[in-house]
Amino acid sequence: MPDDLKAFDSNNGSTDIHPDIDFKWTTTHTIIAITIGFPLLILMALWKSGALTSSAESMIAIASVAMTSLTAVIGVLVKYAIDSQNIRIKEAEQKRLDLEASIQSLKLLTTSSGDEAPRTQKAGVLFSLVHLNQLDLALSLVNQMLQYKPPRIDHHTACWVIVEALNSNDSTRQNVAANILDDNIASFIDRTTSDYSFPECYLDKSYSSYSAGVRYRISKALLTLFLMCQRDMWIPDRLNGLVVQAYEGWKAETDETLKTNIGSCLIPVLRMYPSGGSIVRFTETLYPCDIANEIQSYIRDKQVIQLEQFKAIELHLVCWARGQRLADIFGNCLPNK
Repeated sequence: MPDDLKAFDSNNGSTDIHPDIDFKWTTTHTIIAITIGFPLLILMALWKSGALTSSAESMIAIASVAMTSLTAVIGVLVKYAIDSQNIRIKEAEQKRLDLEASIQSLKLLTTSSGDEAPRTQKAGVLFSLVHLNQLDLALSLVNQMLQYKPPRIDHHTACWVIVEALNSNDSTRQNVAANILDDNIASFIDRTTSDYSFPECYLDKSYSSYSAGVRYRISKALLTLFLMCQRDMWIPDRLNGLVVQAYEGWKAETDETLKTNIGSCLIPVLRMYPSGGSIVRFTETLYPCDIANEIQSYIRDKQVIQLEQFKAIELHLVCWARGQRLADIFGNCLPNK
C-alpha cells in the first residue's frame, strides 16, 4: 500500500460497519407462543369462572395444559429442524452443482487441442462464473489474464467483471477489484483507437459507501487513464467522455483530502480546452473552463494532505496537457501495462 494511501486511510479511520445482531421474530416463534399461550388463557378463564372447584381438578387441568403445550412445542421444533435440514441439503446440493458447472466452464478456457481459447469464449466463461456466484474466481482469472502482453481478455469484459465486484457490497471483493483496476489500468484502453472501459461507479449512490482505499484506487486509476494515450491520439468524443467521468468522480467524492487532490489533477486537463469550449453529455452542455473555476474555488485555501501519487499524476498531466510526448514525460518509466 502506498504511503500516501496509508496516511489517507489513517485520517479517515475504519469504514467497516458492525451492525448489532437483532433478534428476529419468526413464524416458528409465533406458533410456539400461540401453542403455549392459548391453553394458558383457557386455564386462567376456567380458574376465574370457578369451573375448577378443587385443587385436584386444578392440578389435572394444569398437567393437561402443560402436556398439550409441550407436545405441540416439540412437534413445532421437530418440524422446524426437519425443514432447516432440508434447506441446508438443498443449498449444499446447489453449491455442488454450481461448483461442477464452474469446473466445466474453466475447461472452456482452452480448446480441445490445448490451444488458448478465443477472447469471446473466455468472456463467456467469465460471464458464467459470475452468474454461478463464483465472482472471486472470475476476479482472479481476470487479474491473471491482464498480466500478459497483450492481455488475454478484452478490456470491456474485464471492466464488466470489476463492476460486478464493486456492486457486490462485499468490502474485501471491492478492494480486490479496485486494486486490479489500478494496477492494470493501461490494459483498459486501446492506445491506437483511444477506446477505453472504466466503471461508471460515480453515478451510483453506493459509491460513497466504498472504503477510503477503494475510492483512492478508483480515482487514481481514472486520472492515470488520461496518460495512457498521447493527447493528440485521443479521439475527441472519447477524451470528452473521460473528462466528464472524472468530473463526476470529483463531485461524488465526499472526503475533503481526496476531493482536493482529484481536483488538482483535473484542473490542467480542463485548462487545455479553449475558452468557451464545451462538452456535450447526453442533453447537458458542460464548459470545461467553468468546471476548472469551480474546482479551483473549492480547493482554494484547503489545508489538506497532498497525496504523493496524486501529486505525481498532476505533474504528468500538466506536461500531457501541453502536448508533450509520453516518452518525454515518463522517460524510461513509460507505462506499458
